[in-house]
Amino acid sequence: MRASPVVLLLALGAATLSVSPLAAQVPDTAKAPHPTPGVAPGDTLAADAVRADTVEARERGPRWRTSWFPYLTGGANDSPVFSFLVRHWQPAEYEARSTYTGALAVGAGIAPHGSRFVGASFKAPGLWEGWRLSSVGALERQTRYGFFGLGNDTQYNKDAVGDADPFLYRVRRTRYRIGAEVTRRLKGPLQAALLTEYVHAHFTALRGPSIFATDFPSGEVTQGDVAGRLALVYDTRDNEYNTHQGLLLEAGTQVGSGGDGYTRQYAILRGYLQVREGTVLAARIAGSGMGGTPTLDSRFVLRGGRSRSQYSAANTRIAPSTTDGSPDAARCSATSRSGTTCCPSATSARSRCWRFSTPAGCSSRSRGSSRRRI
Repeated sequence: MRASPVVLLLALGAATLSVSPLAAQVPDTAKAPHPTPGVAPGDTLAADAVRADTVEARERGPRWRTSWFPYLTGGANDSPVFSFLVRHWQPAEYEARSTYTGALAVGAGIAPHGSRFVGASFKAPGLWEGWRLSSVGALERQTRYGFFGLGNDTQYNKDAVGDADPFLYRVRRTRYRIGAEVTRRLKGPLQAALLTEYVHAHFTALRGPSIFATDFPSGEVTQGDVAGRLALVYDTRDNEYNTHQGLLLEAGTQVGSGGDGYTRQYAILRGYLQVREGTVLAARIAGSGMGGTPTLDSRFVLRGGRSRSQYSAANTRIAPSTTDGSPDAARCSATSRSGTTCCPSATSARSRCWRFSTPAGCSSRSRGSSRRRI
């Protein structure tokens, strides 16, 4: 039986009427406005203000936060150092070269034999494009500081240290330091760093015979020093906190007012090479030459650019052998005289033993040496 044309037209019209209301109820998601949290619908002025605040907050970067914690660290022949730190800092973006853009830190610590310190610092490696700022103020006392004599002909006799002469190669150092450093990026990885600082240091002999008391019969030395240093830095490292590849080359000149005035020229060269996943080889060599009459404290310390490095020859980890106060690197700087050059060097390798969500160093091996000549 064939349907008449009238019946077909009526059926088609009924189907159209039944579908149209349903189609009209489907929302147009492409044109529907996105509601702004905390703003009443239709309040466009408030919504625009919230969006502007969001954009401004994104431009400011992550929020500043405060951390505080106790920790243990090594000291200058007086360990462990029980320390406490309060740090107000801003995390850097994930792809940044450093883990933070700015940090204000205040800390203090004390060691079993009476060594102690109080210090504050402000570092801003990423707050301003093309600029870095670092400032520090510290008061410290080290009661077992290493001292192995003046002059390049000094001899170290380990067997001479015993119960009767426990402090033969030790001295007490009290130091107050305040300094600031500004770094400007010149072009690409090339940067210039200017440091100014004031240091007041007081050395006193410990009880019993000592090399310090032999070189300074009064048993104490007090000196002040205002110094400035200008350095060029060439930095191609992939990052600053867990370096796997790149070079860090630095050379500078320093002028100080301590004694009758002195000068220093130095260079520090570092290289990093990732030989395979989780293993990095690193090498470092430094050279320093001093003229004039430098202070005793200035002979111990060679500060690198941007406050990223500080060689304290008797105490800093130039090589594992120097952490127990041996004279290999200590004599290299502490015994330097006018016209003396010093060339400490070190190589190391670190390898990751376990894989976590973030890289973790497990083991490292290093070797260091120092050479000096007049």
